[in-house]
Amino acid sequence: MFSMEEFGVRLHRGDLALSRGHNPEAERHLRAALVLDPRSVKAHFKLGIALERQRRWREAEAAFRGAIRGKRDHALAWLRLAACCRRQGKDLEEEEAIREAVRLAPASTEARHNLAVTLARLGKHDEAVLAYEAAIAVAPTNPILHDGLGSVLLAGRRYEAAAAAFREAIRLGPQSLRARVHLGHALRRCRKFVEAAQAYRECLEMAPRDADLYGSLGRVLERTKRLGEAVQAYTRAIRLDPTNGFWRCRLGMVLDDGEIPLPVEPDHQRPVVRPGGSDFAPGDIDDGGSIRHGKFRCRLRRGAGKSIVGPGAGDTMSLEGYSANSTQGTPPGGS
Repeated sequence: MFSMEEFGVRLHRGDLALSRGHNPEAERHLRAALVLDPRSVKAHFKLGIALERQRRWREAEAAFRGAIRGKRDHALAWLRLAACCRRQGKDLEEEEAIREAVRLAPASTEARHNLAVTLARLGKHDEAVLAYEAAIAVAPTNPILHDGLGSVLLAGRRYEAAAAAFREAIRLGPQSLRARVHLGHALRRCRKFVEAAQAYRECLEMAPRDADLYGSLGRVLERTKRLGEAVQAYTRAIRLDPTNGFWRCRLGMVLDDGEIPLPVEPDHQRPVVRPGGSDFAPGDIDDGGSIRHGKFRCRLRRGAGKSIVGPGAGDTMSLEGYSANSTQGTPPGGS
């Protein structure tokens, strides 16, 4: 027989150390408590938290499973188990655990939100939409849920519905920059370029030094043939982020096609204007008349292919279909 008094002391000390953020000390006390009582659900769960905070995912998973063995309806243990499985790339186990957490705690906004996020990450967009709608039914005034729903709808190319979700997120959380940026992307995909430009301008009032926002604004202004303003937006984006080759390519094409002069700027900030009206630094133009930046090459000759070419053969892609997942020169929100 173990000493209940000693077990209680160890458990209390482990809990106290955990609350103070002393995770290794908490682990030591909780493991000692489990030696005295291997079936303690609380000791297993607290040990899992201590190990999780130390990023020891496999050991934390084992601890949470120990808590679940002692109490099958421990919704929080299922929720934390799902998080540990996600960290280890165990997609099937993660989904099973988070679904069990939702079943045990259907009124838990956290569990339902995590389920929706998991399904979206696994590419199950239709199920993710249903999960977000179920979460919104539980917490209808949560702007994060509406923003998440909009993001899934946007990924599923349901642009009008996505814009409506983002508008609701903004209504509930007016200070949400993320929802406003996503609204701009959705409106651009709906080809509502004037409304998209307004959304991006509102974002820039909240984040005036965000280069990608200026670039996104330039893209919708370009679509509405407001080329002078588009040049100003692209130039501002390049000034804030000189390493972004995508905005340089877009600016170069506007200048090359529209013959729009660059805005007057101080000499130390003025972009280098190459023959043909393209905005690139010396050495960026190769002998074939193409623009090089990082791993991309952008052809800017009038009437020629408006494309970004990767380093390998056959890597050409249209600017209109430029991938939002590329590693360099990536515009926000896709095409």
